[in-house]
Amino acid sequence: MDNQALLKEALQLMELRHFDQALPLLKKLAKKNQVDSLYHLGYLAFHGYAMEKNPKLAFESLQKAALELHVKAMYYLGRCYEQGFGVEQNYEKAMEYYTAAGTKGYDDAILRAAFIHDQGYLGNRKRQVALQMYVELSKKNHPYATYQIGMAYLHGDGVQKSAENAYSWLNKALSLGSVDAMNQFRVLGTKSKDDHRSKEDVFVIGKNYYDEEDYLASMVYLEIASQEGIIEAYILLARALLKAKKDLSKAFEYFLKAANHNHSEAMMEVAHAYEAGLGVPSSALQAAFWLEKALKEAHPRAQAELRQLRGY
Repeated sequence: MDNQALLKEALQLMELRHFDQALPLLKKLAKKNQVDSLYHLGYLAFHGYAMEKNPKLAFESLQKAALELHVKAMYYLGRCYEQGFGVEQNYEKAMEYYTAAGTKGYDDAILRAAFIHDQGYLGNRKRQVALQMYVELSKKNHPYATYQIGMAYLHGDGVQKSAENAYSWLNKALSLGSVDAMNQFRVLGTKSKDDHRSKEDVFVIGKNYYDEEDYLASMVYLEIASQEGIIEAYILLARALLKAKKDLSKAFEYFLKAANHNHSEAMMEVAHAYEAGLGVPSSALQAAFWLEKALKEAHPRAQAELRQLRGY
């Protein structure tokens, strides 16, 4: 079988998500420096499909394909530099590759460049530059860029706050298939007619993201699930905030909400927060109070931790 036939077979397997079957074919072709196979091999290594995530293999394969001006390889090489995946983190290099891929019409690369400007990773935050990039992408009906404009109006971030404009842009994003917009409407308490997910479905999605250590992605799903009555979601949401090194006081607030629903593990977390002063002023008395409540709920560690509590 010639190289083109092998590549065609590998790509068909990729499309069917039979990554384990595509992998040996891609490796064989990559040894011959076949550009598309180098990109797809790097893609598998980047995401950890058919293998453990392999930063070295991902970077080296994508770099070889990017040197041959493979657009998607340039984008993913930018991702490697942005995340420090297989190479030292370098936002300037990431921006170079995003710009190069964006110039060739790859919209996701423009989106990542906008994100870097938006976060201020190159120095000062360039919100207006990012917004202009979102606007240009929205003209091409890009769902996520359209959603970002809606969120800008919702929070008054870079534009004058306007609920009317926010809902207009978010509705447009929703019509373009934006799951982010669908989630945002759900956070706001307005479930769209196309949103057929139960609160349990949403919780499972959030928990899966949490288990995969994608804490930022998990938060919106866990927020929805907690608002809709799944108490366990409050705990995971609080832990996601702590893992992502976000708002400690908000994390404490979520633990407290679950604890007030007689969740013994949440009571333990509230006690720990009071003892360590995480998101709340340190208080041994409050720590003891919540450990005693957890003990009444038969939490297995509560009694031992009460005995160890300083000053108790």
